[in-house]
Amino acid sequence: MLFRSGGVLDNTTTPFCSDVVVFDGRLWLISENKAYYSKPLVESTPVEMSDLQTLYVQPLQNYQGTTGSLTALSVMDDKLILFKKNAIYYVNGNGPDATGANSQYSEPILITATVGTDNLFSISYNPLGIIFQTDKGIWILGRDLSTSYFGAPVESFTQSAIVTSANLIPGTNQSRFCLSSGITLMYDYFYGQWGSFKGIPNL
Repeated sequence: MLFRSGGVLDNTTTPFCSDVVVFDGRLWLISENKAYYSKPLVESTPVEMSDLQTLYVQPLQNYQGTTGSLTALSVMDDKLILFKKNAIYYVNGNGPDATGANSQYSEPILITATVGTDNLFSISYNPLGIIFQTDKGIWILGRDLSTSYFGAPVESFTQSAIVTSANLIPGTNQSRFCLSSGITLMYDYFYGQWGSFKGIPNL
């Protein structure tokens, strides 16, 4: 069945995806090395996808090997952040209309090919930037797009445990990270301090 009317792109199904976010008034999802984005979201209307609306993120070779497939998505300010296990990219700009025309999206722009994440559950956004767990510990992507090691004070907790959920707690200055060990890490971005406690709090 065709859904084309007045030049509007046909609606199509999308492949299995590993993560989804909303950016620029659209649903974005990732599968392998492609990011798919929907037509503009309309209230009380199902999400409409087209397999013509994709961005390809080519694998890179670095000292750790290939950067591999896309693993996670996040949003920071006016940028869509795309993670691979060992790389981070961003996309900005405004998307096309329902006909697929007039797209101003940039091509995926490389931020770094030395650090990334394959743990989408570890990603937490706060006013400082995006905190995430890597195989090198907890890092941060700052709002200036710099990357730095962030979890030195709590590295003894993360060396043998993975983050199972990450949340910015409403009404507080805290990001909390639940670990597979049963420990919860807390970062207070107002005081710039880490803390830890046992058990999983009511998030």
